[in-house]
Amino acid sequence: MPIQPRPVDDSETFIECLERLTEWKRDELRATYSKPDGVTSTAWSDPYKISLLRKNSVPSNATEDAEKVFFIKFVPVRPSFPAFEVAKGEYASMKRISVYQPGLCPKPLGCGYVEMNTQRHLLPISSSWLGESALDTGKNAYFICEYLEIERQLGDHDGKDVIPGDDMERNNAIMQKFCESLVKLHQDNSTRTRPQATKRFGFSIRTFWGWYESPPAPQKKLVRSDSWCDIFKDSLKDLVWQLEGSPMSELRDQREEAVVDKFSVAWKGFEEKKVIETLLNGLKDPKGLGPIEPSLLHGDLWCGNTALLKAKDGETDIKTVIFNAACSYGHNEYELGNWLPERNKLRKFIDMYLEAYGGKCQPEEEFDLRLQLYSIKFNLQSAWKFPKENCYLETAIKDMEDLCQKVGGSGRRK
Repeated sequence: MPIQPRPVDDSETFIECLERLTEWKRDELRATYSKPDGVTSTAWSDPYKISLLRKNSVPSNATEDAEKVFFIKFVPVRPSFPAFEVAKGEYASMKRISVYQPGLCPKPLGCGYVEMNTQRHLLPISSSWLGESALDTGKNAYFICEYLEIERQLGDHDGKDVIPGDDMERNNAIMQKFCESLVKLHQDNSTRTRPQATKRFGFSIRTFWGWYESPPAPQKKLVRSDSWCDIFKDSLKDLVWQLEGSPMSELRDQREEAVVDKFSVAWKGFEEKKVIETLLNGLKDPKGLGPIEPSLLHGDLWCGNTALLKAKDGETDIKTVIFNAACSYGHNEYELGNWLPERNKLRKFIDMYLEAYGGKCQPEEEFDLRLQLYSIKFNLQSAWKFPKENCYLETAIKDMEDLCQKVGGSGRRK
């Protein structure tokens, strides 16, 4: 029987999860860990391929004794960093995607705490977060999902040993399939096709981009709203609050004061010009039939969070997946804001997505301005994540100043 995901609010301890997934008792479990190609640890997560075997089992063809393989991400507790909420946010996001579009992401299987009495032989011994007292708190968390064999990332990588044989025709077919799958995800919440579709923007569960919460909890105002403009503006304002030097962080001390001051001036002008309200109020669908409806968004969709799956023997179908989701309901074009920066390797496929979606939202002539606006959010998130690198903040400043020149508060566009 296929393993079914747990309810989002029904967390279980790490050992309980392993027992459920294998149907073996804890004293029968044996675990080995390995790092799949391209998978690395970060300050906020420690991912592995976990292989589970039954102790003292006699090698046979018996299904109950077969090796069981999963993908697991440990989330170590840090000061002011809610490890379990991070794991829960990813689990809820991946579960929502798998409900809307089964197969578009690895099936999420569980999340919870790594309890204090976890046997060390069931944990990855090389992990830096497993110090002498690492398990004493019982607050480290985990997220576990289906393990899939990956061939490569998606996107335009200039043929640098990523596209086999520089087969651009095959790569375009792969990206076409990916864009069509993403469009199905974005359009599946439409009230025109799904009577029970949500009509509100936002998300009811906290989700995170790395260790950045969107929006950060201390300043959170809107969680769900009928207005996409209000949701986007609120989340951007909270991110600005973090970047300018919130009481919770030392980010301001790690970057040049002059750059932060320049950013503060640019943001003040950006608000005074009401750029966000001018560009996002009154948006309509591509056919102009009505207001935009909330789409289920991945939330951090760049080439590093996408993959082409390895084909099994005899398979010819192209299968692409997305992962590391931080979902919310929003404007479908917001997802493309993260495709605009060259570093994310997806810019050249924006037109392919739009063709599959049915065009640009109305007003169509402001599409480029909207993407520029959305890209500011992603560049500011990168500035928050990498405080010693000023390039992201400087790019956001340039875009804010540019939009202030192009967009006036009294009209749609100068």
